[in-house]
Amino acid sequence: GKKAQVHARMGANLDSGMRVVGRLQLRILAAFRLRDLSGAPPSAFVKAKVGQTEHRTLTVESSQDPIWSTSNLFTFPVTAMDGELEMEVVNSSVNSTEVLGTLSLALWNVPSGQWLQRREK
Repeated sequence: GKKAQVHARMGANLDSGMRVVGRLQLRILAAFRLRDLSGAPPSAFVKAKVGQTEHRTLTVESSQDPIWSTSNLFTFPVTAMDGELEMEVVNSSVNSTEVLGTLSLALWNVPSGQWLQRREK
């Protein structure tokens, strides 16, 4: 099976004028045992989204076990309307975008001020 490993933490923000109630920090670490439709190691990146804010990692070329050690820490503003963090592992080595895996994390499951490590199968 495919696995992904991420760190996430929430922090409170007093800027209620913009209706931002917190900030989510996300560090994307790795994905494991990825294969594209042909069975070859993909060139993968991770796309992460909270509400209208989206970030993506750099592409790791031709790896079934990509590791992101740079450009992998992102901050998302969180409003009261935002319910979850959505992530997709995407193969960029094919003509069309191929989603290799997804992960959703409910924001209320992320402890405030503490890192939460999540490894999904």
